[in-house]
Amino acid sequence: MKIYQPMLFVGLGGTGCLIGAELENRLREALCGPDGTALYPVLRGRQLLPYQLPDCLQFVYADLNEAELNRLPHTRADGALKAAYSRTSRATHGLLPRFDSYPEVARSLRTNLPDPMCGWLPPRSGEPRIAPLIRGAGQLPTVGRAALFETFRSGLGAALGPIREAISLISKSGGDLTSLGGSLADTCDVFVAFSVAGGTGSGLFYDYLHLIGQAFDEAHHRVKIYPLVLMPSAFDDGRGGGRAARLNAGRALVDLFRLVDEQNAPDADDSLDDVGAQSRQRLEYPGGLAVHLRPSTAQTAFLFSRTSGIEREDLHRSVVSLVMSLLGTELGDDDGRTHDSDHLYQSFADSFINTNVERAATAPTGIGHRGVSTSLVASMTVPVDELAELVAARLLAAALRCQETAPRPPDGVRREIIREFFAAANIEPVWNRASLPINEPRPATGARAIQDALATRRAAMEDALGDLDRHLRQQVAELAAGFDPVRGVRQLLGRCDVTEVHRVVFGDPGARDRLERAGFVGMLENRRREPERPPGLLAAGPPPPLGVRDRMAGLVKAKWTDPEVAALLQQQDDWYQWESRRAWHRHWADHAGRWDRTLAGVKSELVALIGGFREQADEEHASFRQRTRHLYRPRTGVSYLLPPQGDLASFYDAVVHRLLLAEGLRETDDERDLLGRLVGPDHWRAAFAEVRTDARRAVQVVKDMLQHRIKRLFVEPGDHEERPLLPRLGTLLAESAAGGGGQVSDEAMEQCRHKLASLLPVGFSPEGSGRLKVLIVYPATSTDASVRKFLEREMRLPRDSEREIEFRPVSTESITVVLFRSAMSLTEVPEVRETLTLWSEALAAEQPGDHLRWRQRLGYAYDFLMGTDQDRRHILHRLLCAMWNNQVQVFGDVTNPRQIRIGLQDRDSAAMVCPLDPPGGALSSWGNLLRAYEAWTLAEDGGGIRNAFCEQLMATVPLGLESSPVAPHGLFRTLVDKVAPQQQSLLAQLSGSPDGQRPAGYEDLAAFWNETLPGALDMPFPRAHRMANWTLRKLDQSLRAVPAPYTPPVADLRFTAAADLTKEPRGERP
Repeated sequence: MKIYQPMLFVGLGGTGCLIGAELENRLREALCGPDGTALYPVLRGRQLLPYQLPDCLQFVYADLNEAELNRLPHTRADGALKAAYSRTSRATHGLLPRFDSYPEVARSLRTNLPDPMCGWLPPRSGEPRIAPLIRGAGQLPTVGRAALFETFRSGLGAALGPIREAISLISKSGGDLTSLGGSLADTCDVFVAFSVAGGTGSGLFYDYLHLIGQAFDEAHHRVKIYPLVLMPSAFDDGRGGGRAARLNAGRALVDLFRLVDEQNAPDADDSLDDVGAQSRQRLEYPGGLAVHLRPSTAQTAFLFSRTSGIEREDLHRSVVSLVMSLLGTELGDDDGRTHDSDHLYQSFADSFINTNVERAATAPTGIGHRGVSTSLVASMTVPVDELAELVAARLLAAALRCQETAPRPPDGVRREIIREFFAAANIEPVWNRASLPINEPRPATGARAIQDALATRRAAMEDALGDLDRHLRQQVAELAAGFDPVRGVRQLLGRCDVTEVHRVVFGDPGARDRLERAGFVGMLENRRREPERPPGLLAAGPPPPLGVRDRMAGLVKAKWTDPEVAALLQQQDDWYQWESRRAWHRHWADHAGRWDRTLAGVKSELVALIGGFREQADEEHASFRQRTRHLYRPRTGVSYLLPPQGDLASFYDAVVHRLLLAEGLRETDDERDLLGRLVGPDHWRAAFAEVRTDARRAVQVVKDMLQHRIKRLFVEPGDHEERPLLPRLGTLLAESAAGGGGQVSDEAMEQCRHKLASLLPVGFSPEGSGRLKVLIVYPATSTDASVRKFLEREMRLPRDSEREIEFRPVSTESITVVLFRSAMSLTEVPEVRETLTLWSEALAAEQPGDHLRWRQRLGYAYDFLMGTDQDRRHILHRLLCAMWNNQVQVFGDVTNPRQIRIGLQDRDSAAMVCPLDPPGGALSSWGNLLRAYEAWTLAEDGGGIRNAFCEQLMATVPLGLESSPVAPHGLFRTLVDKVAPQQQSLLAQLSGSPDGQRPAGYEDLAAFWNETLPGALDMPFPRAHRMANWTLRKLDQSLRAVPAPYTPPVADLRFTAAADLTKEPRGERP
């Protein structure tokens, strides 16, 4: 895989962390290879660790839930692996405030921050009691943001620090990037992954987008930020989904795409203060720091919704596949040629996402702009890691069973190994139990002389025993202190398998040899007990020199070599050796408290080690079946090219056979022999070192080593020109497109065609009505043209009439299909409409536990659902134009209608029918006109008819504006001249009343009558018209002297008391 542009990935909340961990793993698999060293020859001169990613790829994670951060790859790894991962990954642990609960955090913010800075924080009444914050924000975005602000009272370093560190490494990664195929400039692509369903990601994303932009701005980098957003449909009820998730999304999506709209259609303020140019995108934080996001930094956000049959984990892989495709593709056309226009884009991601789209245009409904994007990604890969892990687990389990049933070695072999273990553990003298040498008397002749010599010899032995006792007091203490059975185990692991080590240490109950039955542990226990007394030896001491006599009345003298004398000498030797051993045993037992603890630790570690391997072997059979079913189960959006044997048991046998040949073993050898060849002493010792932490980690060390070797074997041809067990995907594609070639079997090619045909099921298409762009990334081959035709023919791509297909051959081992829709408004995406509708319904009827005020991040006021002030003025301007043209019909009292109907064409065309809820009292329902309009746009829009209607409505101008404007209809003047002044006067009276005595929604009604309506009347007509500088107010005033062509409102039957208000104005029933 090649990398053409530096990347920073930021994962927010649990979802962002999971996606980032998957992306890290995929990048390591693609760049580092099976043994982690594939980058060594590429990045020459770099002191890389195995599995270390290049510095141009950086990851930052942020979450309030410490458990999520502790599951990240770089926090779970140890040793060199931890160092390798931590070079490019960093977790933001400092976001948690010193308080444990949300009420304490909220109290601190209200006390210490000025009102403008914490005005978004809801009042105390009814606030949720979330605790402890270390477990997360309780699925309430306001809680997450409040925790962030409390931390920021001590400075922004907790959040900005890891980002700045990542940027610093990126800025120095020019050499890495050049070696990988790209070039370093002052640009970077940033992918920010989070869900809008939870509390942390949904609560932090708005601030983090600004903080990321600020950090890159400080480093003088141009940056493009791509938010990757998982929608509530990705989560099952009870597992992060449900009503709470959809309520969170309702507000989060509005805030996100208002920010995107400001990015695409920025509005500069001419007023300059002491800080700088004013910007709606500026956020102020404790300490007086103002952070802003430069225009065009985040031009869209990708929404990922769950389709039928897709699992949440598959959706995570879909997001990862999108990033991998954009990251590993070079800027240029389909053939890799660059064009003059390419300098307009900083990367292929920028080009693919932002080419041929118009996001600054106003949405068809007039609500916001067209910044919404949706995406789904399908990928076909060979699951090399999963298959290697399955094979490695079975190989390890089979090898252990072979070890346990292997025949015992010849007698005496283990005895020598046990002796070597004593020596390796630094206690060889305890094995030998040597006695001190004595001065042997000169051989004597004659009974008397011999008896004297034997007595002298006994006395020398007794003296030596005294010396030995005094010597052992020091020596045994030193031996006990230096006792190192771990060293013995490590040395033994260099020549024996783990089962044999266990038998050597603990003994083999079935062995014939007594010492082998006892093992090392038994022999140490023996050394603390009284040694066995030699046969015929008395307890009083050495045998007296009896039975030595001269013969023949003294004429024949007894000799030193006589059998009787030799027997006495042997008895003395036996006694002396026994007494010496008694001294050794006594002193060794005296220090048992020291060496026994050391031995107990090693015993427990060895028991855990062999227990871990046995547990793995016991679980492997069920695990193999379960994971095989998992690999073969039907998936949506993710397709696995599995071995053509169709049976992983047969595939395992093929792998073992190929491994035996590759390692130079006989075909009759078994997994035990293979394990001994593949796993060297260093790996066994590394496994033993891990057992102190976790026996499963010790097993994983050996499994990882096996996996690395097996993954290399998958793509290697056999020694006798056999086909690779798993052919490279590029080879498979090229031969499938050409109809064969000899390197791939017919079964594999047929399977490839089948998988391609089923990769994109019916209905697998991103939500929304935007134009569909398709990016197909596939392994580069020498026959790209035929491969493209093959892919387009075999895959069932969505048949959108205006789809655009782009093929990209890259250095990869997967086929990825990116489906992308963009330039849409909020109301054009069904799931967005559903979440906004639920929010609207919850506002009208809040349920216990909804906590609506705490599901926002920029304010808790229940303002209009989607539109901004500018949107509302624009929409009301067009609605007033429709009134002007007599295109609005009223049901009920004209000053307080219960329903209106807007028809832009003839009576049979589609019309907008909106019920207007009365505010109560003397307030008019006209004040809820814009709320009713927003609700109407959110209803189910089969075929896009509502958007089409709104698009016409938003283009409505007074009749005759281009040539001879006509006077407005009476409804327009009734609303402007009669209803509006009455409402403004009534609201002015209510303004002096206490809050509790004002009607619900007073602030919104006051804004409508006092600000939005005047602003709509004073809004200039579009510049395309001849009267571009005119407004409705100015046009109405110019036409008041002209006789109105319409009947005045007072004479209109619709507005008379005698009118039948149950009928439509034109006589139809509603």
